[in-house]
Amino acid sequence: MANIVVNDSPTFSIEMESIETSTPAHADVLNTRYAQMLGNELYLKRKLDVGQITIPASSWQGTAAPYTATVDVADITADSRPEIYLYYPDTINSSNYEDYIESYGYINKADTGAGTITFTCFGDKPTVDLTITVKGY
Repeated sequence: MANIVVNDSPTFSIEMESIETSTPAHADVLNTRYAQMLGNELYLKRKLDVGQITIPASSWQGTAAPYTATVDVADITADSRPEIYLYYPDTINSSNYEDYIESYGYINKADTGAGTITFTCFGDKPTVDLTITVKGY
């Protein structure tokens, strides 16, 4: 038995052709509907998925503002609009907390691309490795 193939970059759809009494109960007809439902499930799952990425302090490019750092993020697309939050790793303690918060505050912008997020700082650049939570892409 073969599996139904779902588009790897699904779009969400709230419309589906209704089944009428005259609709043939053929596998091709039913599989099209199953693929759409599975695509919707995958789309919604990705909107809820949460992951962490690290922006190494050494990855910031530029000798003057604006500084940029590009990080690989699997499955993200140029059309993705993830929510981005600071994540506190186990290495946070009373001696490095303020540097961490300050460095996160330097990030002004995040642009998604095909498998990447590019972060931009228009002023100072982060001086510590930052872990970022990425939700919903």
